[in-house]
Amino acid sequence: MSGIIGVSPDMRSGVLGKAPKGRVLQTKHSSNASTVTFSQTRLSHSDIVPAITITLTNPNNAILVTAELNLSKNAGNYPALSCGVWWSISGGTQNASLHDAFTGYAGLNTENWYFVEPALAYHLPNTSAELTYRLVGANTSGSSYSGSYGGTANAGSNNESEMIVQEIQL
Repeated sequence: MSGIIGVSPDMRSGVLGKAPKGRVLQTKHSSNASTVTFSQTRLSHSDIVPAITITLTNPNNAILVTAELNLSKNAGNYPALSCGVWWSISGGTQNASLHDAFTGYAGLNTENWYFVEPALAYHLPNTSAELTYRLVGANTSGSSYSGSYGGTANAGSNNESEMIVQEIQL
């Protein structure tokens, strides 16, 4: 023992500022409590919370996205909702999915449903470019039927959806 207290085994004595792997380097948060009404067009996705942009401090680090979507549906032929976490390189138009969920389907049932959908995504983007993460939702159907749909986010008693994006040191 060298008389240094609180130094983990993977840190070299005398080196300051070396963080252990797995440490959170950045955390960004976005939330929205205003109702978002999804388009009547099936699978036409809308942003549920404001997008988050982040630039990795090291392109070899990871991104961890956690989210809670407060959703509701109340009408349609075999109604359901599609939601997910999408990402893109900022300034780009292509969105890639990290997490997709088909949720809320209950057959022809069209009564009011309020529910929470969790989302968790681990991402290794391998870039130093600015990244954009989006929490999205849309009306969809559990069958080939079409009609009017009543899907929303952030409605009802627990009406706030949120997303947290963290850079994790690898």
